[in-house]
Amino acid sequence: MQQRASFGRKGQGSEEPTRQPISFGKPTDSSDMDRRREEFIAAERARRQQESPYDPPVDHEEGPTRPFVEKSVSTAYILWFVTGAFAGHHFYLGSASLGFAQVCLRLVGIMMFLSGDSFGLYLLAAAFLWLLADAVILPEMTRKANARAKAIASGRAFA
Repeated sequence: MQQRASFGRKGQGSEEPTRQPISFGKPTDSSDMDRRREEFIAAERARRQQESPYDPPVDHEEGPTRPFVEKSVSTAYILWFVTGAFAGHHFYLGSASLGFAQVCLRLVGIMMFLSGDSFGLYLLAAAFLWLLADAVILPEMTRKANARAKAIASGRAFA
């Protein structure tokens, strides 16, 4: 008679495999490992005592943490004139969310107008009025951008 192959413990008989105790990565003979660990800890403590025990804290009030570059009104006006349709002056002055909103308003107005919807003209008119209003308040926007950048450079932005 031919014996069939079996998998697992089926067909192994009453022989019980020898079990090893679970060590979780720790060797069963721990005396050598304990000695080596204690030597390592002693060497690390000696090395740390040789180094300076205390590093003084860094004083952040000594000076600016980032360089401050002042924005100019003339550059803002040039960007307003050249890249007004793409809100380049807003991106220059650090108000990217307003620039993104102005570009989106203009693009949606153009797409609606080209698709035949007359409401697109109202959106384009609103974008044009916003652009004209930016020309009037551009010096104030530049002053606020400079104040914001100076506060960030000196580390007092959130104080």
